[in-house]
Amino acid sequence: MRRGAVLPGAMALLLSISASAQDLGQPHAIEGLRWVDAATGRIGVVVRPPQLLRDEIAGSRLSNLARLGALAFRQPAVLGGAARLAGLSCASCHPNGAANVEFFVPGLSDRPGNVDVTHSALGDLLANGRHDPVNIPSLRGVAQTAPYGRSGAVASLRAFARRAIVTEFEGDEPPPWLVDALVAYQNQLVLPRPGPAVAAPEILARGAAIFEIHCARCHIPSAAYQDGRRHDVGTGGVFDTPSLRGLAETAPYLHDGRAADLRDALSHGVSGLAPRAFTDLQAHVAGIGAVAAGETAITLAGEVAGLTADLELLAWAGRREFSAIGTFVATALRREAGLIHARLRKTSGEGPRDLLLGWSMAFRDIGQAFEAGDFIRARTLYPQLAGRLRRDAPRVVAAAPGSLYDPARLAPVRAPSDAEAQR
Repeated sequence: MRRGAVLPGAMALLLSISASAQDLGQPHAIEGLRWVDAATGRIGVVVRPPQLLRDEIAGSRLSNLARLGALAFRQPAVLGGAARLAGLSCASCHPNGAANVEFFVPGLSDRPGNVDVTHSALGDLLANGRHDPVNIPSLRGVAQTAPYGRSGAVASLRAFARRAIVTEFEGDEPPPWLVDALVAYQNQLVLPRPGPAVAAPEILARGAAIFEIHCARCHIPSAAYQDGRRHDVGTGGVFDTPSLRGLAETAPYLHDGRAADLRDALSHGVSGLAPRAFTDLQAHVAGIGAVAAGETAITLAGEVAGLTADLELLAWAGRREFSAIGTFVATALRREAGLIHARLRKTSGEGPRDLLLGWSMAFRDIGQAFEAGDFIRARTLYPQLAGRLRRDAPRVVAAAPGSLYDPARLAPVRAPSDAEAQR
């Protein structure tokens, strides 16, 4: 099950669309399954989908532009309107580029994993007055799966990134460097490695032969099991052919998520098969979609390490004298330090939360230097900031026990089932 970060209050605006005050205590997931401290009701996180990036898998260093894109992908400030105010980012629907199958917001979703991007609560540009949620797609391998959007109406990844910001969420027109960064990051997202065989070889062989007859014309094996075209398959419109790779981690299926599982999806698309032939086909498609990667634990040590690694973006902006990028990065890192701060428990005396407040002020100062175009000051502040984080990090990481990074303190709260969501 998908899990990820949701902070207290982040959902309040969107929940107000259709929820009463008592509904705010129900298990609505935004960036995955949320985990709640039973004693206080505060929200924490424990796992999210793994980050599968081409250069890192190859043992290479991620470019600064792609790293900037990964940081921007997590920032609500990139979006606009209600989404920004509610704390939603690109990662809310696509944690680490995967599909968030637990996403559920009353009024915007009819089942977990679906969202109505044409709802007026998200903006007026696409609002159509209908409740028509679509299934959230995975962005893994997105560079190889044009066209984009469930309807396949967007030809390029760059246009897709801009459209999501400006049209779907009514954000400000993004500067070219921001779109470049988001595209560079998404170009790094790779399809998951195939998982182990899910059936006996003879079953898979029979299923492959049936697939070749009934499915391979649109789901071309040599093209990541898609054809780059749009089709009307009887679901109420013309839609993009999705890849079948990584299918195991993206249920529900079809453009509107009407198929709860693989059997339902195949029943819609293939008819006239004998029971054994259908079972063989299902086994073959399940094998195509099986994934080897599981989930990645979210730890305090990992969050601090990620924050520290992203400091290099400030050094890069300082060397190149990128005022806007330096200001953006400092603001984003200050926000991420604040998220860590919110998940730590209060202690007497100067504790890890106080250290994080110090980091926040340091991010503020260097951000102000970038904003003023004072690159000499920004370059002077950078080593001080980096040294401060290196010095403080062990004490912050040691605060994990008893915090909202501690699984022992948390209890899982699931998103509603399809049947519950539609009641």
